Amino acid sequence: MELYTAHQIAAYMLVNKRSIQIRAKNECWPYTEFKGRGGKVRKYALADLPAHICVQIKEALIKETNSSAAHSGKAYLSVNEQNDRLKNSEITELKDQNLKQLAALESIPPKASAKCWVLKEAENFVSANNLAKVAGFDQYSERYNKGLIDVPVEYRSLIPSVSRITLIRWQKTIAEKGVAGLALKPKRSGKSIIDSDKELADFCIAMIYEYPHVKATQIKEGLIARFYQVGKALPAETTIRDWLTRWKRENSALYTKMANPDAWKNKYMSAMGKMDENVKRLNQLWEFDSTPSDVMLTDGRHSLIGIIDVFSRRAKVVIHPTSDSTGICLVIRKAILDWGIPEIARTDNGKDYTSIQIKSVFDALDIKHETTRPFSGEEKPYIERFFKTFSHDIAELLTGYIGHNVSERQAIEARKTFAQRLLAKQGGDKSAIEINMTAQQLQEFVDNWIENRYHHKPHSNVGNKTPFDLFAASRDQIRVIKDERLLDVMLQPIPTNRGLRTVHKEGIKLSGGFYIAAELGAIVGDEVLCKWDPKNVGRIYVFNRINNEFICIAVDHEIESAGMTRQDVARYAKRSQSAETSRKLKELKKTAKSVNVSDIANEVLGHYTTQNKALSTLPKQSVEHTNVITQSAIKALDSKPAVGFSDEQLSEFEKRRKQLDEETAVANVNPTPLFDNPQSKAMFHKKQRLENQLSDVDALWLNTWEQNNRATSKRLDDLLNDINPAPAATTKLHNQ
Repeated sequence: MELYTAHQIAAYMLVNKRSIQIRAKNECWPYTEFKGRGGKVRKYALADLPAHICVQIKEALIKETNSSAAHSGKAYLSVNEQNDRLKNSEITELKDQNLKQLAALESIPPKASAKCWVLKEAENFVSANNLAKVAGFDQYSERYNKGLIDVPVEYRSLIPSVSRITLIRWQKTIAEKGVAGLALKPKRSGKSIIDSDKELADFCIAMIYEYPHVKATQIKEGLIARFYQVGKALPAETTIRDWLTRWKRENSALYTKMANPDAWKNKYMSAMGKMDENVKRLNQLWEFDSTPSDVMLTDGRHSLIGIIDVFSRRAKVVIHPTSDSTGICLVIRKAILDWGIPEIARTDNGKDYTSIQIKSVFDALDIKHETTRPFSGEEKPYIERFFKTFSHDIAELLTGYIGHNVSERQAIEARKTFAQRLLAKQGGDKSAIEINMTAQQLQEFVDNWIENRYHHKPHSNVGNKTPFDLFAASRDQIRVIKDERLLDVMLQPIPTNRGLRTVHKEGIKLSGGFYIAAELGAIVGDEVLCKWDPKNVGRIYVFNRINNEFICIAVDHEIESAGMTRQDVARYAKRSQSAETSRKLKELKKTAKSVNVSDIANEVLGHYTTQNKALSTLPKQSVEHTNVITQSAIKALDSKPAVGFSDEQLSEFEKRRKQLDEETAVANVNPTPLFDNPQSKAMFHKKQRLENQLSDVDALWLNTWEQNNRATSKRLDDLLNDINPAPAATTKLHNQ
């Protein structure tokens, strides 16, 4: 029994050893193991190998003998017979597969039926006229394209023209793949020029990476700019387009990640496990987030600042002009008073959530603060989902709804503008469709929707239970703050430098003043934490920096006696600033009016004009430019129109008129026909030349054509000689 190693088989098949080993493993080739150097060696019996591999090895073995006798012997003939049988079996199998695919189609494509009919008629034409296949297909295609073949209208519309090569290709397809081969779309085989050239492929991939929405036309231009000068063969635009489509299809997840990260998260991002699988109790984890409202209010567009308890899916929302520390503190206060204190607060890493005030609040309440990675909304999915539920559930029905995106917003604005125009045309009040919801009204609406709709709506990812049910069934112990004033103190804003100030012997220096209290005398030199009293800017709350223990309330008596809040101070400062700015602007306006520089540009231009006029230059030597054109122009300017024509001119005109009449008469007697091709035209003029009826223009054309088409011209001359034995006249130009 003949046994061969993977290395030997690879050598006979002209492939590498590894590919044979992989194929043998995947196809489960039978093998026998032998001891060899370095371990065991697998050998394969020739009879156990696939048929086509066996045939290829036998052919290689015969060629190894390098003898004519071997090539003409029985062994070689046997191999050829095996190879033919293998090819025939492959063709039969392919035909069967195509028939199965054709049977799976709902209907046979009309164009396939048309191809079969045209090919059958062509074969009948060749057979009836006893012609060779090539010549017969040529004649048939010529007659078909000229409309001399009777073809059903539906087939003519599908196949308006055909060629010899096309007929031969159809015939070959039927021979190899059966009739079904004409009906099925051929599969792409081989590599494109881009796949075959790593440099081209890398360039195209780089273009996709840098510009995810790049088009085939743009890639083509880039390839030309980069590789044209080095003489590299470049793909056609259609090839690039096909390759681009295939690359996007084969790398759909990667391409989506580059082109649209949000879409990638929704479609491809791994969702194994659950973000709440370790959340087992109330207030274990709160997620925070902010989003602009999809509702325009009378006082502008506001933001929604929300909290969701991951375990129960309860939610709290505060409507605030912007997402800032003040708004976040308001929603924290609202949630803590109703739910208690959370263990963990998860927010994004925006500056509003990582501010000193928010960090101090979390530290004061012993709340662990976790931040997500940048642009990673999937790390707090439940608050994201809550906002989406609200915006798509009921917000779309609110007055002032402006849409979820730019396209929706544009459509809404277009409808509103049209409605306003229509009402105005009909004498109605345009304000009837204007926004009429305030921030307070939206806050009341959102609170009502959360308490009476959202908290009683089953959630599929918590066993179709409602947030109310989960909260009511829980027996978890929660941390609470009973004194609302204590919570207010903790949530107050802090001064700059994280609110840390050193106690001096004069007190605590803050905002240009000194805040004093008797308790501060014992801690002079220590660093403390200060927080503003929101109701009176003249008072601050002082805490121990280490353990956040409350120390005292320090007072700036000058400010405190005025009873001003921080808002009052801010408003007073703005008014003072505005008044001072207005005063300075009035002074500047008065100065500008007195100087009057409104026409300074013309002043500058006038200055330089005056200066340049005073400049003088020496006269330059000059010579008049003249040539034939200038001289002719001078003659034309000096000439006068002729009053009439001389006798000689009139005689010449009459002579030319008679000549034109003669040429017209000859053309009418022997009109030049319309030609289908240059050969027909040349044959016609050759006949005219024999009869001495060729004009100068036609003789010139024929002479040029004969020089450029010597072989065709000789055949035409031979044909004319058969028709007319007299020798053809030599080409010359005839003067008429």
